Amino acid sequence: MNVELEVTSVTNLINEFVIYGNCLVRNKRLSIRIKQQLIFKKPCEAEVWHFRCEVGSTLVNYRQQFKATEAKLTFRAFSDINSELDLYERAFKQFQLPSLTQKLFYKHPEFRGIGCGKARIEKAIRKIGSARKFLIALKNENLPALIDAFDSFDRAFTFLNAYKNIRAEFESIEFIEQSGYDRRTALRLIKLFGRTTKEQIIKNPYSPIRLGSQFANAWGVAEQLRKRNIVDVAEDSPKRLIGAVDSIVYRMLKHNHTAIPEEQFKTRLANLVGKKLVEKTIEIAVSNIALCKTYNGHYQGTGLAHLESFAEKSLANKINTKRSTDFNNSIQRYISEFNEYFFKMKGFNLTQEQKSLAYKALTNNFSLAQGAGGTGKSTAMGCVKYVCNRLNRPVYFVAVAGIAKKRVNDELRKMCILRSNPVGLLGNVEEEECSYTVRGFINQVKLTLKNPKVKNPILIERDPLIVFDESSMLDLSLVVEFLKLMDNCSKSYSISMIGDIAQIAPVGIGIVWQTMITLGANKPDLIAYSELKSVHRQEIDNPIRQIADLIRTVGHNDASSWEEDIHHFANSPYKYLKPLTKTYDGDNGVFYQTASNSTVIGLAYDWANQLGIENTQVITPYSSHDNSFSTEAVNEYFIEKLRISQSLEKNSTLQDFAKGDHIMVTKNNSILDLYNGDMGKIEDIVYEQAEKGADIKKKLICHFSDAGKTVSMDETNAFEVGLKHSYGITIHKTQGSEFKYTIVIIPATESTTFIENSMIYTALTRSQTATIFIGDMSTLSRAINSNPAYKNIITGFNLDYYFEK
Repeated sequence: MNVELEVTSVTNLINEFVIYGNCLVRNKRLSIRIKQQLIFKKPCEAEVWHFRCEVGSTLVNYRQQFKATEAKLTFRAFSDINSELDLYERAFKQFQLPSLTQKLFYKHPEFRGIGCGKARIEKAIRKIGSARKFLIALKNENLPALIDAFDSFDRAFTFLNAYKNIRAEFESIEFIEQSGYDRRTALRLIKLFGRTTKEQIIKNPYSPIRLGSQFANAWGVAEQLRKRNIVDVAEDSPKRLIGAVDSIVYRMLKHNHTAIPEEQFKTRLANLVGKKLVEKTIEIAVSNIALCKTYNGHYQGTGLAHLESFAEKSLANKINTKRSTDFNNSIQRYISEFNEYFFKMKGFNLTQEQKSLAYKALTNNFSLAQGAGGTGKSTAMGCVKYVCNRLNRPVYFVAVAGIAKKRVNDELRKMCILRSNPVGLLGNVEEEECSYTVRGFINQVKLTLKNPKVKNPILIERDPLIVFDESSMLDLSLVVEFLKLMDNCSKSYSISMIGDIAQIAPVGIGIVWQTMITLGANKPDLIAYSELKSVHRQEIDNPIRQIADLIRTVGHNDASSWEEDIHHFANSPYKYLKPLTKTYDGDNGVFYQTASNSTVIGLAYDWANQLGIENTQVITPYSSHDNSFSTEAVNEYFIEKLRISQSLEKNSTLQDFAKGDHIMVTKNNSILDLYNGDMGKIEDIVYEQAEKGADIKKKLICHFSDAGKTVSMDETNAFEVGLKHSYGITIHKTQGSEFKYTIVIIPATESTTFIENSMIYTALTRSQTATIFIGDMSTLSRAINSNPAYKNIITGFNLDYYFEK
């Protein structure tokens, strides 16, 4: 069904627009609901849009509402007006504008606030002679005629500019639709370039490639535009050749590679520009500072090279700068003091490995540490905090995910080593703030620089120690942003990076910590390096820990060093897991159930329901909405099933959310103090009025247990934080989290690289009681026997080479 709508107003929803207006064919008021990913821009008042809608409608506020699957901006106000002008002229109404054109001039935001209201436009039309002549002057951009009509250069110029903006926007959208870009790329281009999109693409069709890996298919479109002679670009033009280099760099970057081996690079380049132009392309790219070579002959985009070079220099400077040894004896004494304190509290001592980790973190400007779960990394961090308290030295614990940050803070609280700060004049106290997400810490440093008296300032002038937890999640861009900020604002600070090398690699570009861990293990004299290997006695008999250690060994140790049981496990991993039966009632362990791709999500729901959805988290390797096993697919299935069992009252939902739904924040929002990864539950849906006379809004009352807060949010807030259901989340999103039961979806797949060793290890170690793998056991076995993701990432970052120089 097709609907042509003259827009009167638009409402923003979560990832959707509701567009109100008049149907030009049926002459009825109605509304259209469409996902934002399906439309190039937010419609404006008085614009005319053509929608393709699903058959059938719903009644919303006594008005028909249709769901659209496609949307196209039309130029009806100017392109289809001759018959209406003819009609007016025959009726001696030659000064009358066509109705759609008139509404556009009077109501469109582009024409507002420019001093050209209804009366001035009517006066200008009368002076120029007719509405037709006025519109012809606009179309031909006849500024002198318009100046005479408006009797003002400023008004004529501004009015013409507004018209040109609207026309350019329409032409850009029309051009981009016809160019052949995929929908996502087209939307991103319009969002970036706006009404200048057509102009930018015509000037250089290869320019979008430089905007990042999201525009990887821009090369193919640019080539088609060139071959169809829509753009004038020679085969050996620097625009084209540099575009080819950028295309290769960003296609590799999409898979987290920051460098490309020489032969692979030249082969890919030959496929794009031909063998004859390979050397010329490299020469031009290097001379234009678009390409460079790494220490080992790999090719690399210069932007990436700059980031990695900065990180190398900054970290090398930290490593080379030695700390004063004046407090070393005191540090040793305080570590022993904490050991005694910890023994009284827990009944056992710190291991020598934990003491060594703490000592190195406290006596070096840069240190590294790694260890599997259960080896006491949190206890070692507690020791660091205790000693810093005794030395009156500020220490901050940071993690990529909000959940990981909270877990660190909870562990410090359990050890009773968080200090209290006085508040007000009545003797009240509050717990110190020393745990942050990396993004939260960066923001707090910036706030401190703006206002040193801000609440919980970062004490950057007092030689702070920053301890990174879950460091395997740190990508190159985040490390560089942190280092740049701290190097600029603090004369002296120290870094300690702690994590588990077997955990999943960063989602973002490049790897830093993993590369340094390898260097630290091989050259401990170069970097202060610690490794925790001793498993706490309470973890030794944990079946999850036992299987995790086997997976870790297969992924990280050379097969020649494996013992016999490791070989057996690698050959048939599922034999070491317990088969899941109908009688399972929540016992400890690692379980599996073979399932076809068509039944895997249904079985995951059934088991989550049986074990208790409150206690169970379903996780999947996939996030892409077009994958049948993505988080979106899992959540849609759960919601459909849960809604059947719920008896929801009228108006008891807000968009797709209802009371009791499990939710997750996917976008950082400092105003609401919510961050990507915060998980919670909708406790209620209420109507609230901010102040007398204000609109009454429907709001979600969301409790985020991990963040320790309850937040009220309306539709706009929910959109701003990217609120989504969290019955199913990706394995990446679980890092730093723990759940009583974890159900891991393992679909049958032909890919031999996506689901890999570290992904299975991370998924397995999220559970407190039991992990259940549901799906294809061949895929599980293949993943366990594959390389961890970070080993497959090609990087130019090399601290060792920097020291060798």
